[in-house]
Amino acid sequence: MNAAKRGRSSNALPTLKWKKVVNTTGPTPRPRHGHRAVSIKDLMIVFGGGNEGIVDELHVYNTGCFWLFLWKTS
Repeated sequence: MNAAKRGRSSNALPTLKWKKVVNTTGPTPRPRHGHRAVSIKDLMIVFGGGNEGIVDELHVYNTGCFWLFLWKTS
């Protein structure tokens, strides 16, 4: 029986799970909320947010080599 006959969409999204990142190279960002993030190929880019006030930090994380970089903003 296919998914459509079971009452579900045939284009259902897969279930994804968070995985803790360990052994990174570079500065670790502080916990935050209110940030913006985007993933492009092997890069995850996180901008702004904060915990005790908003910051203008730009973090770039390479998921292929576990490299984390803090880009200087002005």
